[in-house]
Amino acid sequence: MKESEKRRAPRHEGKLPVKLKGGQGITRDFSSSGIFFETDRSFSPGQPIEFTIMLKHADPAGPIQKEIQPEKKSKGRK
Repeated sequence: MKESEKRRAPRHEGKLPVKLKGGQGITRDFSSSGIFFETDRSFSPGQPIEFTIMLKHADPAGPIQKEIQPEKKSKGRK
């Protein structure tokens, strides 16, 4: 990690499929406090994004889908 990067939690590399309303993408890295993914859609800075991560091999019974909704920030939190 670069000295200039201050993270609350360690980042882990990983490529997982991501589904969005009207699009798709793939994760690049993630942590307990955030996720970075690339997508075929454009978003504005700060725009809330709802998406689903596909965990194909997490359960022998079949793929798991985890829907993620934007975190609502409380007053005073940036």
